[in-house]
Amino acid sequence: MQRDDWLKESRRLDPERDFLRIYRITANHEFPWGITRALELALYRTCAVPRIGPLAPMVRGASVALLDDTLLDAFRYERPRPAVRAAVRGALRLRARAVRLLPPRRRPHYARQNPEIRGYPNGFRVAELGAFPAAPRAGDCPLPHTGGPAPR
Repeated sequence: MQRDDWLKESRRLDPERDFLRIYRITANHEFPWGITRALELALYRTCAVPRIGPLAPMVRGASVALLDDTLLDAFRYERPRPAVRAAVRGALRLRARAVRLLPPRRRPHYARQNPEIRGYPNGFRVAELGAFPAAPRAGDCPLPHTGGPAPR
């Protein structure tokens, strides 16, 4: 299998008819890491505040540096310094160069295979999912909170 075989297959497909196949190639073969990170970033403020101790400020800073100005405004974040944005984007470019040297995926990689994806063997209630801070602070989240999970 050559480096660009998945890209060639995607280009041969009809987007209106084969959109699901194109999505699966993109999400499971070409960019599973990137799509997982994009989903994490999308859920960053509303559901999954990272709890990684002393690295948290650095990870948050890097995550914020990836956001465009529209999202920074929407989340009421301060604009990262240009040097931070440049460093984070440079690190991602270096990662991309390294990944390009790897052989293409022969088998798909599904999100459920990631160790950070947790299952709910006993089921779950949607109202109980997410992060519920004990006392929301002003400016923490642009969404209104009622102080805890929905009543049963």
